[in-house]
Amino acid sequence: MPVTKRLPTWGGDWVQLSKLAADCSRHMLSVKGYSETTVQTYELTWRQFLAYLIGLGCSDDLRHFTIERVEGFARYLAEHGLHVNTISYRLGHLGSLARYGMRARDPRGKPLMATNPLHHIERPQKQRPEKKMLYLAEVQKMLAVSIPPNEAVARTTWAESALRVSELCRLNVGDVSLGTRKQAILAVTVKGKGRAREKIQIELSPEATQQIQDWLLRRNLPGPDEPLLTNQRGERYGRSALYQAVLRWGAAAGITRTLTNPHAIRHLWNFLAREEGIDQVTRARLLNHADTRTLQAYDHVLPQTTAKAREQVRAVLKAGFGESPEIVPTHQNSLVDFLKSGRRLES
Repeated sequence: MPVTKRLPTWGGDWVQLSKLAADCSRHMLSVKGYSETTVQTYELTWRQFLAYLIGLGCSDDLRHFTIERVEGFARYLAEHGLHVNTISYRLGHLGSLARYGMRARDPRGKPLMATNPLHHIERPQKQRPEKKMLYLAEVQKMLAVSIPPNEAVARTTWAESALRVSELCRLNVGDVSLGTRKQAILAVTVKGKGRAREKIQIELSPEATQQIQDWLLRRNLPGPDEPLLTNQRGERYGRSALYQAVLRWGAAAGITRTLTNPHAIRHLWNFLAREEGIDQVTRARLLNHADTRTLQAYDHVLPQTTAKAREQVRAVLKAGFGESPEIVPTHQNSLVDFLKSGRRLES
């Protein structure tokens, strides 16, 4: 009698958390248009959550994606010293995975997840740290520091474009063209939801163009798919490595007022553009923002400007505002009583 093989049936044990995460990643990239860098931050959280579950003795099973496990994961992150803002972001990443799980269907047409555990969890209150910008004099000091040629090109490109670190790291040799004015033009893939394939063009100065030309010649004219900015080993800069490089330039320049993180120059760009009277829409485009409201986080006021404004207000207070006209009501009764009396306001 022939042995009939048992066919697999759909059950809870077959729904793997890692499988859902992989499907969600593909959905974010292909459908929602998230950038690869953004999706990688989500994937990091999902891997950490799965590692936490495995550490508890749980399996790679979607049934363990519960309120209790997510709350435990949040405590686990806090115990390991993660900032409350980071924990809040991590929980948000899990919420996105759960929403995808509620839309995804099994072979019977039922949602993989009935509810979103994050809807029943109180997230930690985010803290809004003060965002400091680099002053113009500080950037000039950083540009004067003697550094290796590979870092010099990265520094010039960073200072002249105000691009995000991830956007700088993604630049390839083929992204550099020569404009009609014989100046280098960067074709940059900008960051942002739904903008993963959007390219913008940034024209660099003649000095930066010359520096990039010398750098490409020094590298024997690498191919178009080779990275434009490389580390000492000739490899593409990673986000962390380039971030640390900018910190080193600031330390070498003797800047101690604030950390010279790469993003700080974007705040300076917005400040200088605003001081020059450039409108919000144009400033948003300078920083590759799709929404002008994002500029609110980039607005700064210099201490001397605040001091001058304070003196102006004090001068007005000291001089007085002049005589304030006394407001005498025309009718002592209410408007309704006035109308009930049969009278009407003159037009």
